[in-house]
Amino acid sequence: MRIVEKRGILAILVACAFFMGLFTGKYMFKNTLQINLNTFKKITSQSVTTGSMYKSTDNTRNLNVIAPAEFEEDEQNSGILLPSDDAMKTMTKDQLINLLYNYLNGLQVLCRRVLRLGHIDDGGKEVCDDAKYRPRSSCLVYSFGIGYRFDFDDDAIQYYGCEMHCFDPSMTNFKHRHPGDKAIFHPIGLAAFDGILNASTKTEKRLWEVRKLNTIRSMLNHTKRDIDILKMDVEGSEYASFLEMARSGELKHVRQICVELHSWAKETINEQITVMRTLYEHGFRIFMRERNLYHECLFSSGEIPARKTQCMEMSLVNIHWKS
Repeated sequence: MRIVEKRGILAILVACAFFMGLFTGKYMFKNTLQINLNTFKKITSQSVTTGSMYKSTDNTRNLNVIAPAEFEEDEQNSGILLPSDDAMKTMTKDQLINLLYNYLNGLQVLCRRVLRLGHIDDGGKEVCDDAKYRPRSSCLVYSFGIGYRFDFDDDAIQYYGCEMHCFDPSMTNFKHRHPGDKAIFHPIGLAAFDGILNASTKTEKRLWEVRKLNTIRSMLNHTKRDIDILKMDVEGSEYASFLEMARSGELKHVRQICVELHSWAKETINEQITVMRTLYEHGFRIFMRERNLYHECLFSSGEIPARKTQCMEMSLVNIHWKS
């Protein structure tokens, strides 16, 4: 009998302890949630006072990333430094892969307001809406790589009223958009040379007309205008194109770059690192990056077996820009 009584008392004590813990946990969670909400409201209030925020009626297409106003950007903070060409000769391929991957995953400059132009999935890009880098009222945007999707271009027109030029040599059966649209389509691509690019596959012949950036600017009579946003999704041609832009002096005419990098490009890992170092030397700093986790992009290297992606969305601003 005594054993039964002891067991009953023990069960009552355990039940009391459980309900006290549940009540305490609920109270702590409620207070923590309230603190977090108050902190968020305070940060949002501070940030909104620094300028206007754009809002979209379609929440799946637009994300505003707001940084607290008390954060200070360090434009000289380089994070991971990229080695010289001579230094790369002493490194293994796996070391170079991990170096580049870590570099691309680091943010180098603070953008307090990041605006998503286009859909959340493939096709949309992040742009910096801070006063120094925000497109002007007479802004000009070049968008290379459309794939019959104009959501990025439509948003750039809607939010900023930019003059928009869209380029894609693969859209061979596409003529013009419906009358009244501000986006002007050109059936040519971006490359490091002027001519015909052979992009044929085993099952399909593809001969695409391509041009250098300086040739396109001359063709459109834009040599005296700067490019506010240069958006690129050119399936591996980005590396050679960037080097050509550096050689021709075109990079100094670009305020922001939104690009998808592809590690399967013909350039070696050394050459890809050289391109990123060249962009850095010309003043371009990463303010946002997004990993494309599409299964065909994933890979792993020897030193770090964790899965990585060969497709990286990058957004950069030109810190040498004089607004």
